[in-house]
Amino acid sequence: MQRLLSKCVAFQYPARNCIGLVSEAETRRLLVQDVRDCEANPLETETIELAPNCKRGRWLITGLDLDKAKERSFWYESMQEVEEIDLRAVQGKPIRVAHFVGDRFDHFEDVADPRTAYCSSFNEFFGDRLAVPVG
Repeated sequence: MQRLLSKCVAFQYPARNCIGLVSEAETRRLLVQDVRDCEANPLETETIELAPNCKRGRWLITGLDLDKAKERSFWYESMQEVEEIDLRAVQGKPIRVAHFVGDRFDHFEDVADPRTAYCSSFNEFFGDRLAVPVG
């Protein structure tokens, strides 16, 4: 699972990831920041109590959701059709990009060129930890 670290991945994920609930799958794109083995490093009891009906697994994948411009976590066991994608090759519909204002994302705008928008958002989000050329 560690092979996913620092990769951009696309996958299908349930709109609602709950035990016993069948939900439509949505395409998600994520820049992976962390892979947590919940057998070796279990979740805190308080975290589980906040969402007791969430369908969990062994691997929790956390990163920057490229479509929502915010940090999100996904259970690997609920991911389908996982594939690595090249950020520079991302093309498609205009996306909504959020920019940092203070200590949080704010100031949303629609952008026609997702490659430039993603690179700008990454640079704002990660600062010196990750530099992606813009343009």
